[in-house]
Amino acid sequence: MPRNETIEQINATLERLPDDRLDDLAALATAWAQPTAYSALSDADRSAIDAALDALDRGEGESWETVKDGLDAKLKSAGV
Repeated sequence: MPRNETIEQINATLERLPDDRLDDLAALATAWAQPTAYSALSDADRSAIDAALDALDRGEGESWETVKDGLDAKLKSAGV
C-alpha cells in the first residue's frame, strides 16, 4: 500500500480506537521512528553488511554452527 494511502487509513480509524489502543499506537509510532542500529551506520558499513548478506544468500561463507563453535571456543578460553 502506498504511504499516503496507509496514512489515510490510519487517520480514518483513529477516532474509533479506544484510548488504551491509541496510547499503544502512539508508543509504537514513537519507537519505530527512532533510528535503528542499522540506520545509524555509515553508507560504507551498510554496503559491507549488504554485500556480506548477499554472499551468505549465495551459500558463501561459514555456517552459523561453525561461527557459533568458534565464538564458544573463544569465550571458553577467555573464561567467560
